[in-house]
Amino acid sequence: KTSCSKKTAESESNSCSKDSANQNTRVERSGFFQALLTAWDQDEDAQADPAAYGDPEDDVGVRIRRARVGGAMDLGSGWSSEVVLGVSSPYDSLSEPDTHAGLIDAAVHYEGDKLSLSVGQQKVPYSRDQLTSVRDLAFAERAISTAHLVPDRETGVKAGYAMGSLNMHVGLFNGNGAFTGDDNDGFLVAGRIDYSTQPDHGFRTRGAVDGTVIAPAVNVYWDDGLST
Repeated sequence: KTSCSKKTAESESNSCSKDSANQNTRVERSGFFQALLTAWDQDEDAQADPAAYGDPEDDVGVRIRRARVGGAMDLGSGWSSEVVLGVSSPYDSLSEPDTHAGLIDAAVHYEGDKLSLSVGQQKVPYSRDQLTSVRDLAFAERAISTAHLVPDRETGVKAGYAMGSLNMHVGLFNGNGAFTGDDNDGFLVAGRIDYSTQPDHGFRTRGAVDGTVIAPAVNVYWDDGLST
C-alpha cells in the first residue's frame, strides 16, 4: 500500500510512504530544490568584483543552490535509516568549488523514549543555524560565520538524551568531511545542550505557535585534525 501527501505549510516537498505487507517497514521519499535568481549585478567586471566572504559573485541569471532526493525507512522498534543524495553550489566565492553530485546523508538512527543514537554521515550537533534545515530558515542562506566556522556533515556516532524540553547530544566524528577515507589521524568531538519552551518549534523560524518560543543552547566542539 502506498500513500502520498501534498506539500503543506510545514513541509517544502511532497512525500510518499509505502507500507510493506507485514506493516513493519515504511519508506518515505523526499525531495528538495532551491534556485537563486540574480536579476541585476552592478559589479560584473572582475576588477570591481573581488572575492569576499558572503559574496557568491553571481552574474545575472539562475543558479541551482541545492537539489536533494532521498528516502527514509522505518525499520520498527525505534530504528530507522536514511539516504539522501544531492548537489550544491558554493556558498560564496571563498568556498570550495565542489559542484559534483554526491552523498549528503547516510545514517542509521535509533529513537527511544529518552535515548537516541545515530551512526553514519550526519550533521554535527553544533549551532542551531547549521542544524536547522534550510527549508525552515527565515532567510535563503545561513550566516557567514556558520558557513565558514561551523562543521557541517561528518561521519561518526552521535548519542542523545532527552529530559522533557531539555536535550543533550554528544558525538565522535571522523573530522575530515568525507564519507569514505581519512586523510589524518584526528577526530572531531562535539557536544550540545539545548532547551526550548516549545520543543516542536525549537528548530523553526516560522509557523504558528501557541506563545513565545525561548530556546537557549550551549555547544562546543574540538577538532584535532589537520589545520590550514
